[in-house]
Amino acid sequence: MNEPSEQQSIESRIISFCLRTECYDRVKNILHRDMFEGEWAPIWTALVDAHSEYESDFTGAELQAYFDSKHPALPDSTRLRYWEHFETLHDDIGTNTDLQERVIRDLWMRHRAKVISELSVNIFLGKENSFGELKRLIESTAEDSIGEKTTYTEVDMGVEELLDSLTLTPDFPFNWEPLAKRVPGLDRGHFGIIFARPETGKTTFVSFLAQKYVKQGFTVAVWGNEEPAVRTKLRIVQSYFKVTRKELDEGRGQYSSLWRVANDGLLRVLDCVGTTIQEIDDWCKINKPDIIFIDQLDKVKIAGKFNRGDEKLKEIYLQAREIAKRNKCLVWGVSQASAEAEGMLDVEYQYLDNSKTGKAGEADLIIGIGRRGDRSPDNTQRSVFVSKNKQNGWHGKVMAEIDMYRGVFEKQNALIVVPEEYREEIVAPTEEEFDE
Repeated sequence: MNEPSEQQSIESRIISFCLRTECYDRVKNILHRDMFEGEWAPIWTALVDAHSEYESDFTGAELQAYFDSKHPALPDSTRLRYWEHFETLHDDIGTNTDLQERVIRDLWMRHRAKVISELSVNIFLGKENSFGELKRLIESTAEDSIGEKTTYTEVDMGVEELLDSLTLTPDFPFNWEPLAKRVPGLDRGHFGIIFARPETGKTTFVSFLAQKYVKQGFTVAVWGNEEPAVRTKLRIVQSYFKVTRKELDEGRGQYSSLWRVANDGLLRVLDCVGTTIQEIDDWCKINKPDIIFIDQLDKVKIAGKFNRGDEKLKEIYLQAREIAKRNKCLVWGVSQASAEAEGMLDVEYQYLDNSKTGKAGEADLIIGIGRRGDRSPDNTQRSVFVSKNKQNGWHGKVMAEIDMYRGVFEKQNALIVVPEEYREEIVAPTEEEFDE
């Protein structure tokens, strides 16, 4: 076996201490997966899951067995690397929990100081320009100090106050009657997901929802890495005025004046190709938006090493939820539906692309946009399907008509008029064109 690095030694000792429930309970709120490098990150996740499931002390061998049961398909070479890490864990770690907590704190502060200093030197030498990452490390190190702040608040309400708190008007009403009468809206700190198959209308729905929020006076930021940001903003403006691009162009002077008065800086659209989840968090801390959309959330970059794609996505969605909590805003993550959802109206959250339960598990509300039949432009019927709802528990679909030329969702059976300038060029894409 290779000699463990200093980092591995630190992580081995911390996980050894945390095999005991008493120690784990003291430090679990300040230890996060992204603090652990390489194979240690999934091992820490396994320990968290094991404590959550069994609420008992473990030996290193028991944790290894639990890990193996959760990762049955690992290649032998990869599994052997994990076993080498498990061999460094110690069961005979004593029972002085105060000492163990202090050691964990000191070890992490020392390691964080080393990481921060190395990054600072690299920035000084011109090898890095990651000032956002440096800021994040410093802030998270301060926040993660044990005993310096609490991460919890106690609910001190009587019965009447509790009941009233659950019947209050949501912070962000949907303001679209077909959906609002079933799900009134969401609150600050909530995280929602919108997903659909390609060319089904998820970006149109995002634009439609964004302009609804703007009309209510909320500050909205749309982060886009799916299509050019200028096109996204144009979609939102079209949806706001319910006009085609030609109509907007023909009345550009009038619409420009109306937009300046009505919008008043409430909408911001940002191109986030290559952007990290930490950068989005930093931006929210400074700009304090009410609502943000991230389209697509799956493509946002995140620091750390992950053995599987679903583990990475789970962490991205976890961080998106944390952004909502930390910044007291509403976050909407936009994603694709898997191929199994093609041609379906009831788009359940299990059809979220590249995820079993990790992505869905973080959400307060999940909306799938479904379509039955072919992809032709004259197929305008869509379902707005709610498959997860922590607000009031309602599940089901709202049927609507999509007007892709004006960027809006209408009530079911609404008459969608195809503009004259589009009629000649409307051709449904072939399978090959669609896949491209």
